Amino acid sequence: METEPQPINNVEEPKPTEDKPLETPTEELFVRGERKDVFHNGKKLYYDGILYDNLAFYKHKNYKNGFDIHLVIDGMEGAGKSVFGQQIAYFFDPTINLSRIVFSGEELLEAIKIAQPHQAIIFDEAFGGLSSTETMTSANRTIRKALAEMRVKKLFLIYICPSFFILDKYVALWRTRALFHVYVDDEWNRGRFLYFNYPKKIELYLRGIKTYDYNTVRSSFYGSFCNGYIVNEEEYTAKKLKALGHHSLVKTKADKYQHCFNASLDILKKQGLTAKEISAFLKDYKVSMSEPTICERLKKLREAQNNGCESCDIQ
Repeated sequence: METEPQPINNVEEPKPTEDKPLETPTEELFVRGERKDVFHNGKKLYYDGILYDNLAFYKHKNYKNGFDIHLVIDGMEGAGKSVFGQQIAYFFDPTINLSRIVFSGEELLEAIKIAQPHQAIIFDEAFGGLSSTETMTSANRTIRKALAEMRVKKLFLIYICPSFFILDKYVALWRTRALFHVYVDDEWNRGRFLYFNYPKKIELYLRGIKTYDYNTVRSSFYGSFCNGYIVNEEEYTAKKLKALGHHSLVKTKADKYQHCFNASLDILKKQGLTAKEISAFLKDYKVSMSEPTICERLKKLREAQNNGCESCDIQ
């Protein structure tokens, strides 16, 4: 079903088709490059033919063979990742709504818990704005924890992130079926993507991981998508802004211990000790920490406090 790269043919706008969602899997194939229309709330969405065929293939394997389907969409900020992700989710699951578009590992686990078989979940901007390795690792551990339950429910999960190179290696290489790399053209027009199938995605990760270079491997095919939100755009934007603006940097118990340790360093700092003196003090307790690391931890503590970090209760 996945094809070698070839141009998407320029065709005339197709005539409107029957106004109903794709509720069941289909094995029907269409001419390569031909746009196929799907209607949502009276608005026409189109899917490029090669894209349509591959999505139909994944949907068939989910329903008929019981596979859970994991796809990655990445690309620069503002290129249309979230819109494209919603359209793909709608293809798989016409019941997709804002409650199954999540922005944190905790929300993801809850969405998987309440989801019905064959439903779609979007893990949107899961890594947006996460600068620390500890937090990123925490998010990746949350994804791994969710995978087992997803297999049982045969769900569709779409990861949306700045770059799939930052995903957990197991997820990026072996768990996800394909990668959509969204980009803008030379005129800054949105709605373009490159598609890397399973073997090409693995090859891209292994070759491009050091430099985040997407040109090391030729994509399976490329295409375009239209501008059309599936959920209410204003409600989606409000939820996203709230999530990005109020996410606590203290999440898992490990993160809380890190936060408390950093707070202890800050107490020593306020007692008048320099980073060098704090480093020497910690050595008395068999803790080795360099001066730059101490300064970096104090900086992260300040950032957490400035972002409205939650209280740190450890039980």
